[in-house]
Amino acid sequence: MAPTPSTLSLLKFNGQNVFIDCGELDLNSTSFTIEFWAKHFGGKEWNVVVQQGEDGKDRSLHIGFVNDIFAFCFYSDDLVTSKKYIDDAWHHWSCVYDRDRKHQEIFCDGQSVAARSSGNLNSSGNFYIGCYNGTRLFFNGLIAEVRLWKTVRTAADVQRDMNVQLAGQEADLLAYWPLDEGEGKIVKDATGNGHDGTIHNESWQNTAVPFQRHTVQEEIAPATKPNSALKFTNAKSASDYVIVKPFATSPTHALTIEFWIKVGKNGRNNGTPLGISTPNQSNEFIIYGCKNIALYVHAASQSSSIAFKKDQWQHCAVTWESQTGQTQLYIDGESVFSTTLAKGAVLDSQGILVLGQEQDSYGGSFDTSQAFQGQISEVRVWNDVRTPEEIKALMSQRCTGKEEGLVGYWPLDEGEGETVKDKTSNGNDGELHGVTWGTADDLALKPVPTPKRSTPASGALRFPKLSLPVHRPHFIQPALAVDVERGRPEDLVSIRIDLLHGANYNDPAAFSV
Repeated sequence: MAPTPSTLSLLKFNGQNVFIDCGELDLNSTSFTIEFWAKHFGGKEWNVVVQQGEDGKDRSLHIGFVNDIFAFCFYSDDLVTSKKYIDDAWHHWSCVYDRDRKHQEIFCDGQSVAARSSGNLNSSGNFYIGCYNGTRLFFNGLIAEVRLWKTVRTAADVQRDMNVQLAGQEADLLAYWPLDEGEGKIVKDATGNGHDGTIHNESWQNTAVPFQRHTVQEEIAPATKPNSALKFTNAKSASDYVIVKPFATSPTHALTIEFWIKVGKNGRNNGTPLGISTPNQSNEFIIYGCKNIALYVHAASQSSSIAFKKDQWQHCAVTWESQTGQTQLYIDGESVFSTTLAKGAVLDSQGILVLGQEQDSYGGSFDTSQAFQGQISEVRVWNDVRTPEEIKALMSQRCTGKEEGLVGYWPLDEGEGETVKDKTSNGNDGELHGVTWGTADDLALKPVPTPKRSTPASGALRFPKLSLPVHRPHFIQPALAVDVERGRPEDLVSIRIDLLHGANYNDPAAFSV
């Protein structure tokens, strides 16, 4: 079962009169980064997401959409994207201004999409969300997670934090408006710096969001060792690889396989990152090549025009399911290629998984021309088709190994030794052959969340027919209602159980208190 997407009650901006006034903010003395999630419903005129200042060159900061093009503007001194965004989907935006270098940059979904040398911004006054100066150019759509940092955020910073809500106490965070109150006329600045906003003409809407909620139970464990990743040299022979033999929980009817990859500067175009063979089929599943990436499922194959970038970390995910044969390739969380392969096929569960080589036989017969050169990290195999939202939500964060549907998980972060551990309970550990350990300091992955459980109330909840763990039970009114959170650490689901409406307190299959 796929995890339930986070759902929040967000302010709905109608393009006519809804906006937020956050009061005065000083941006004239610092570099800054402004980040937010936005779901833009389109429009031929300006749709302003955030704004500060008055009309006049380099005196008005305004960020938003004009004719569906994203713009980061200082008034008549503007940086815009070359692409229109008309897909009616959630996108994460980061606008970075380096005051010392006089440089602007725009990131969309963690990737740089525009940059230039700029003027010197001199805006002042109230900071608005959803309009220009509280009077015009109103935004049409949904906005969440507005963050204002008094520093230049790097691509690694953006990618690390974009898919999770913050605590509000992060260094250099000047103001932070999650915009998830769900009611009222005030949006809180979660930093405690006092930049609360006043809503005008509020209207709230429940909506699914592509990022994880922050809960009071969650603590982020500090990293205890530098990032490591496996380095495949394979210079003159097919000598470097990782083998999982057997991969006893290899999926049969549906799968998602994902990993982070950094192709070497001189990496072979035909280098194969990952493949699974079986006794009867050497091409059971393959992600083949780094240029014109080809996908193989049960010997059926299709090449694409997609290539991995060289000397740069990218996230790769491939999904497949038997009933329709639908096969998707995702790069950095975005679908870039789709085809139909092996419709109706059932894959063999007794496979051998190999990283860094293409198997021409069951677990062997490697070809130097197909040997991968570069680094790989965070290999995950799921026995279901992950949605785009699920892929994005977890791609920049390490897993616990206990996630539902995760049947193989190799972080590849040991940094030493000849074995890589499968962090699931399935015991599919891998053996290293020729591979060396390299650093991956430029790969920004959020550590595993560490649950911090509160002390339970005097009662306890019991769900004999459910396998999901139950977290943080507490009574709202004694023996009347119970609020609980259940689910996996990365995607808790809030539930209220009302004991006054026909509950059978004597039925242990329902629950007991």
